[in-house]
This record gives sequence, structure tokens and C-alpha cells, in this order.
Amino acid sequence: MGAVDQELTQDQAIRVLLACRELFIDEELQENLAGLDAQCGGVMASWQPPWVEEGIEEMNFDEKMLRQKPVEIWVADFERVLQKLSRAA
Repeated sequence: MGAVDQELTQDQAIRVLLACRELFIDEELQENLAGLDAQCGGVMASWQPPWVEEGIEEMNFDEKMLRQKPVEIWVADFERVLQKLSRAA
């Protein structure tokens, strides 16, 4: 994402969000990420995901619904918070 500094297409952004949703189902990953986040000052915990403004909680979305949303902006926002977390680690 950021290393290449190019904008994602809608299809690419949808695939990124769906893949992240699948990853975050893993409880061990959630625990590890929460531990890292706590060590880094709560970067992720203080982040307001852009899809929440659309009334979507906990990455509860599917491909059909995502085609109607500004997913490219969502992924860019998600990337920024992950970069911030990475810098703080």
C-alpha cells in the first residue's frame, strides 16, 4: 500500500478490506494487536474507523455492500493508522 504510493482501484481496496476482516477474526491476532497497541499508546484503540460513520460496526461488510462505499478512502485511512502504529512500535 504505502510503500508503492499508488492509489488502489476499487477492486483492490475491496480485497484489502475483506482480507483484513478475515484476519481480524483470529482471536490470537486480536490479542497480539491489542497488546502491541497498548504498548504504543493506544493508536488503534483511539482510531475511529471510517466505516463506523456509515453505521457499519466491526468490519461487518461484504463485497456487494462495499461496491457502494468509498472503500479507497477507507483503506487509505486504515493504512495511515497502521503506519502510525508501526512507527510507535
